[in-house]
Amino acid sequence: MGVGIIGLVGKLHKWDDSAMFFDGSSLAVYLSVGVPASRTIATPVQGVDTREDQIEALRILSAGNVIMIVLLGAILTLQGGEEYVRRIEEQEQAKAVSEEKVKAKTKPVEDGGENKKDK
Repeated sequence: MGVGIIGLVGKLHKWDDSAMFFDGSSLAVYLSVGVPASRTIATPVQGVDTREDQIEALRILSAGNVIMIVLLGAILTLQGGEEYVRRIEEQEQAKAVSEEKVKAKTKPVEDGGENKKDK
């Protein structure tokens, strides 16, 4: 668990758009839902937290974890789509550059092989 927290803090230290929207939001959900529910389950306050409170906290913690798993899976899918589009765009740019090179090489032949300076 410590390695995960170190990785998350390292990612948030960089703080680009990806870290702000994806990692920051999961950290906020974990801190606002996970920590209080875990405290209620692990160390209930005597006389305040009943067995029903512990069961409810466990349900909330489980629901929060399921929601985070689904949302992080969707984020991974979106990031995969973003990488796919980036690769397609690079291929299209490389194709356009190669077509420009071919046009540049064939253009003097279309003009009769003479440059404007030769005229």
